[in-house]
Amino acid sequence: MDKKSIKQGIEDAVVTEAYRTARANIEFSLVESKCKTVLITSPNPMDGKTTTAINLAAAFAKQVDKKALLIDCDLRRPRVKKYLNIKSKTGLSEYLCKNIPIEDLINETDIDGLSAICGGDVPPNPAELLASKKMENLISELKAIFDYIIIDSPPLNVVTDALSVTPYCDGIAAIVREKNSQYRDIDRMLEKIEMSGTKMLGFILNGATAVTSKKKYGYGYNSYHDYI
Repeated sequence: MDKKSIKQGIEDAVVTEAYRTARANIEFSLVESKCKTVLITSPNPMDGKTTTAINLAAAFAKQVDKKALLIDCDLRRPRVKKYLNIKSKTGLSEYLCKNIPIEDLINETDIDGLSAICGGDVPPNPAELLASKKMENLISELKAIFDYIIIDSPPLNVVTDALSVTPYCDGIAAIVREKNSQYRDIDRMLEKIEMSGTKMLGFILNGATAVTSKKKYGYGYNSYHDYI
């Protein structure tokens, strides 16, 4: 094995273990929840929120006899469909606007144990749709089907859409990126989370520099399928 392959193997192992640790910490924080429902957000764009949400959902799905669901609630910039190569034309926005069976909304993925709901076409009123009674009823039905629900939402400092979803969640995990997330941005985000009354589970540091042996390897959660 050449040096490049060894380095890549070390980086992949570090990232995989990081997601497993994040999964374990979330489970410990929500031990009393029957279906653990976690909102993933970040202070600003480009923090790696969606790819982290996918990896985290995949980490939950890898557990034996457990079913995990990833919901794309970033209705202004939905990307789960593209990243997971889902072909369905029906997404969350269509479900909330029309009379669509829930069975047509849930998609299987290439990751064992992981299902996904795509965002759908960009609607003119995403915050209102996410705060609707129909959305509340949908989450209630999904909690009876799945063991874990991971919700990808827009950055909190950009739009307030994520706050519309917090009443349905057990906790919030915030993604921050090294050299990208500023303290003032994190403080603004935390103020909004505190106002929502939803439990803050903690931070996931993205794009960090890991130190292995005597060398430093930079890694970011930039892909999902290779790590989980």
